[in-house]
Amino acid sequence: SFNVTGIIAEKALEECNVIINKNWIPGDQLSPFVTSGIRIGINSMAARGLTEEAMEQCADLICRVLRTVEVISNKEYKLDTVARDGFREEVKQIAVRFPIPGYPLPED
Repeated sequence: SFNVTGIIAEKALEECNVIINKNWIPGDQLSPFVTSGIRIGINSMAARGLTEEAMEQCADLICRVLRTVEVISNKEYKLDTVARDGFREEVKQIAVRFPIPGYPLPED
């Protein structure tokens, strides 16, 4: 619904420090190397102890990133660097609130 391919979503979100995977979906008209879908690692989020509210915040963040993407082609895009940096800060705030169990937070 964002007119963004799976590969663009994967790359743009990665630029914002959000890791998802492009995912081929049943009936997909695009190749498995491009795809129409994405896969979000909800189990990983739950292992970090994210609350329902935090997961909603993550979903909102993903939607805002995808709305910000300027599509050039099925595999190429532009992402405003100021917006990207703001998204990265939001991701960092969530990561600090819900660290990976057993891993220390990196120093700034």
